[in-house]
Amino acid sequence: MSNPADDITALYAKAFRDFGTLALWNLRPAANPTPDDALAITQPLRTHGRMEGRRLAEQIEAACHTAHHAGRASAAGATLACCDFTQSTIQF
Repeated sequence: MSNPADDITALYAKAFRDFGTLALWNLRPAANPTPDDALAITQPLRTHGRMEGRRLAEQIEAACHTAHHAGRASAAGATLACCDFTQSTIQF
């Protein structure tokens, strides 16, 4: 099982490597990206990164979600009911 923080860092670096000039041209990459840093680039990836950028944004969100739950699961008696995916919003 991989470390969620390493996954986030790798996906974040991939986003800037593959989509830096297309979708993230106005952003500076963080040296040690946090899940919040990674989530901050998902909207530009979705908007300007074509389908490949959209897929990468989904991977980043999933990695951040996993990291969030890994931190919550480590607390005694933690539940994973913080996220409700029953209603989704699609923006056009």
